[in-house]
Amino acid sequence: MVQSLVELFRNELSLSADLLAGVFSVPVPAYRAARLGDPVIKDITPTERRSDAVVVFADADDDPVLGVIVEVQLTWDEDKEWVWPAYPATLRARLHCPVMLLVISPTGAVATRCAVPIHLGHPGLVLTPLVLGPDQIPVITDPAQGAAAPRTRRAVRHHPQPRPRVRGDPARPGQRARSQRTRRRV
Repeated sequence: MVQSLVELFRNELSLSADLLAGVFSVPVPAYRAARLGDPVIKDITPTERRSDAVVVFADADDDPVLGVIVEVQLTWDEDKEWVWPAYPATLRARLHCPVMLLVISPTGAVATRCAVPIHLGHPGLVLTPLVLGPDQIPVITDPAQGAAAPRTRRAVRHHPQPRPRVRGDPARPGQRARSQRTRRRV
């Protein structure tokens, strides 16, 4: 039965387009001709995709429960729109667990561009990167809050735009906060 269904689509090349448009209401781009492609889906040349970091969260049995791909983007790279979808798909197949793409960008314009959803063509299959940009980094104005969240303070310290400063640094009791200008030179 499987083979006869496969043969039906091989012999009636426009059938898949008719079903997509007629049954699923998926718009099919105008086309001049249809042809059979190689059914083996693989890279023509093996390609290694390298992210900046991958963090795998595991349960008590050391089985992966979540994978997080971390990408740091200082500028927008047009190629990312085409390769980023491969990152979570490949890692998900390897780990057999949910995977997320987290993009960090210190500039607002790049963060905004990185956050644009990537439509893969299949209905509902859209990769929307989770982007941490300057607008998502919280401003810490309370010294107690800063002392309780040292990692967040580090992120704020690396923030490229001026942020309100608190007099005194909870990490350095007895010292007064330096000005933004002095801090840049250090």
